[in-house]
Amino acid sequence: IKIYNLAENARSLIQKKGSKVTLEAGYKDAGTSRIFVGDVRIGDNGYDGKAAEWISTLKLGDGVRAYQNARVNKSFGPKTTAGDVLQYLGEASGLQLGNVPKKILDLTVTYDNGYSVSGKWSDAMNQFCNSVGYKWSIQNQTLQVLLPGQAASEGLIPEISSEAGLVGIPEMGTPEKKGKPALRKFKALLRPLQIGGYVRIKSRAYEGDVLIKTVGDDGDTAGGNWLVNVEGGL
Repeated sequence: IKIYNLAENARSLIQKKGSKVTLEAGYKDAGTSRIFVGDVRIGDNGYDGKAAEWISTLKLGDGVRAYQNARVNKSFGPKTTAGDVLQYLGEASGLQLGNVPKKILDLTVTYDNGYSVSGKWSDAMNQFCNSVGYKWSIQNQTLQVLLPGQAASEGLIPEISSEAGLVGIPEMGTPEKKGKPALRKFKALLRPLQIGGYVRIKSRAYEGDVLIKTVGDDGDTAGGNWLVNVEGGL
């Protein structure tokens, strides 16, 4: 994120170790929405003498402190359930638990000879999720654990159409499974979209639900539309 002409105390704050940033953006009529929360990895302040303005550049990471710094060390006895292990790993992360409590209830498989974790938390999460067939990620400082191809949430699916926010023509690609071509990429006016969730696309090229795999937000208060670029799959 680049910010122009922050006050002096704010410029000092972004260089303070442990600072976090919440980014909200949107349109005047619809209001702003939170599109990112994360840790400040690098905060730089530079003065542009020509333009006579300060430019603060923040390089951020979503849950990067937990990913890099959290450590674990625990041994579980025989017949420990995978849910018990996930509960410990979730609490050890220091992140918000998100859908972890629900997944704890789902993971009833047991480790007959016990289970142990030691060292870097992110390595332990990789090892554990591989053992139970799940994938994990951090979304807005919140831990997300899903089966491959599983949606992060149920309920209302946001809809984007040619008449309501869709920009240009969606990009189609070879389907991951047998069937009709799948939507791979699309662009829309800025809105909060959840990685791992579904969005419903309605256009001439494609109509159906798309599982969101990556989200890229792009905007500049100096002008132009604020956009979200999405890669998806079925």
